[in-house]
Amino acid sequence: MGDVLRIPPLGEFDPVGLAHTISRIGIPGITNVTFQWQDGILQNAWESWLERLFLPILAPHFSTVHRLGGEGKAQEIRILDMELSERLSAHETERSSLAGARFLDTKSGIRAERVWTRFVESVRCDQCPGHLPTFFALQTVLFQLPLASALATYAWFELESGSSVHRFRNPDERQAKIAPIFSNTLPTIRLALEGNRTDSAQGTPFLRSV
Repeated sequence: MGDVLRIPPLGEFDPVGLAHTISRIGIPGITNVTFQWQDGILQNAWESWLERLFLPILAPHFSTVHRLGGEGKAQEIRILDMELSERLSAHETERSSLAGARFLDTKSGIRAERVWTRFVESVRCDQCPGHLPTFFALQTVLFQLPLASALATYAWFELESGSSVHRFRNPDERQAKIAPIFSNTLPTIRLALEGNRTDSAQGTPFLRSV
């Protein structure tokens, strides 16, 4: 299964849908994500998040953790998790670590994975904050999900979780609202993936936003 991001025909295996299902295993509703829609137009708030946080900071971090997780390098992941705090605001760091904390006790299916248990131990010992994108990327690689599907699902997770629930009458209304917004996000995710491939070939872990 390669890193190809697309919307599959009805009835076809959907790796993004699978990643979304896995991300929700044992995880109650999370609202403390780095994306936060408080006022104004949802589309504008989301595009601002993509430009300000996702492309330059979160996507490169996610992609590098995904690679290191596959290599079993828990120490390097811990260092990256610490460094992410330096690139986020204090408010964003707090929200991200609060969301990440929900992953500490709920992922029973991967507790036996050494890289997961070592990273969890680092978080519990206050050696790193345990950011949401770090936990999210690590769990997807341990479930053997390709980067394209994993990164797309992380973006959906942020959008779904950060959209104010009280603004919608029911979950179906919220899904109907955010689905087309997410579809418009796919080119941005492709851009992040292309940047990841280019920069990996040049020996740097960061994605390019242009």
